Amino acid sequence: QGSISKVQVLSDSLQKLSVIFPVGEVTSFTRRSLDSCLKQSFPNFVVFVVDNTFDVELKELIKGYSDERVIFLECQDGKGAAIARNHALKYVDTEFIALLDSDDFLFPKHFEEAIKSLNSSGADFYCCGYENIDSHGRKLLRIPRRGISNFELLTFNPIGHSTVVMRSILKPRYLEIKTRHDLCLWLQFFSENVDFITNDEVFVQRNLVAGSLSAQKLSLLRPHFEIHRELMGYSIARSIFLLLVLCLRHMVAMVRLRLNR
Repeated sequence: QGSISKVQVLSDSLQKLSVIFPVGEVTSFTRRSLDSCLKQSFPNFVVFVVDNTFDVELKELIKGYSDERVIFLECQDGKGAAIARNHALKYVDTEFIALLDSDDFLFPKHFEEAIKSLNSSGADFYCCGYENIDSHGRKLLRIPRRGISNFELLTFNPIGHSTVVMRSILKPRYLEIKTRHDLCLWLQFFSENVDFITNDEVFVQRNLVAGSLSAQKLSLLRPHFEIHRELMGYSIARSIFLLLVLCLRHMVAMVRLRLNR
């Protein structure tokens, strides 16, 4: 169960979508997250569960799954979500790629709607709305803007990582940095004028667990500044301005979250 050898024996009907699911720590969300993936109305996919924990707990969890779509991979190149995702991407041989973080949940029609939108529009990159849920059960909806720009991405990233489904022809590869590697990938795609489409509907729930990157946006100011300077080539003044906007938007979002009881 869960062995990489299954990749060679899966039927062609399953070779439509590859889901990248790295696990850096097994939590109470991990099984529910994987279950939400396996319960999709669109069934033709494989999910690469990437062991980035160096612990037996994930192996024991995966043993409980008899679903042939679950493919277990060990990442021996070192810890880090970017490294684990790049490791799984080497095995992708499908038309589409979906991303899923191990503390997020997918609504049942997420893959179905994403692939329908990509096929009907001819776009290469898709993202949908999502809801943030904090430890108190408070909810904040995030709907991606239709006209996403570098400014939007750098000041308050509207693209939830688990909301993304893309065509494999984009050949995604993450910068192997500790934080904000997802943002760097989106910026790369936008710089290459990749066709993307957004969906106003909410199909993903993101859980803001204590200590998660999602729950500590303001701790990411330094990585954002480095992206401004090194990746985008912005001046110090422009970089500081964008960071101020990022802080303001984050504080507004947190106030909205606390008021939404």
